[in-house]
Amino acid sequence: MCPIEYFTMIRSKNHIYDYRLALAMYAKTHGKKKAARTFRCSINTIIKWCRRFEEKGLSGLVNLSRAPHSCPHKLPHEAVEIILSYRKKTPSFGARHLKYEFDLPWGVNSIARVIRQNTTTRKRKRKHKVKNDLRAVKAAYKPFTRIELDVKYLYDIPNYWPQMKLLNLPKYQYTARELSTGAQFLAYGSELSIPARGHCAN
Repeated sequence: MCPIEYFTMIRSKNHIYDYRLALAMYAKTHGKKKAARTFRCSINTIIKWCRRFEEKGLSGLVNLSRAPHSCPHKLPHEAVEIILSYRKKTPSFGARHLKYEFDLPWGVNSIARVIRQNTTTRKRKRKHKVKNDLRAVKAAYKPFTRIELDVKYLYDIPNYWPQMKLLNLPKYQYTARELSTGAQFLAYGSELSIPARGHCAN
């Protein structure tokens, strides 16, 4: 059975690293063949992790990066400079637009990668940020100089319609909202006498 206790495995944040450490320490104490039988793995696996542990210590038990040492498709420095120079002249152009506008010989994905790695793109404003900006603009208005008008049709409300017909209740709700202070005024009527929506400026 595995010599690592259950509690040790559960509280660990990196089970693979702890398992390799236990494997190497067990092999160092009891021998590689017995460690292979105990951990149910090949002798080559035991030899590999024991060798890395002896050469590099604890860092040798960490997974090595699988990233390639070289990238044959990476654009040369001269190409990067050309792309960035065109991008600087036309900052609103994307990778596809740059390629076809200036007849660049590199692929769209390569151009986009160069732009992404070497420039900072403008982040899109979030909705709450836009609302905050609008509040600041509206707050700068003088009181009662900008009023937003709106009308709501009440006869399409199923629960209200029978009472409206029986008691001759209003068919429309008028709303006037003062933009700078946020004050809101309501009125009701049986006839539609203003546009459905609009702004009134004094």
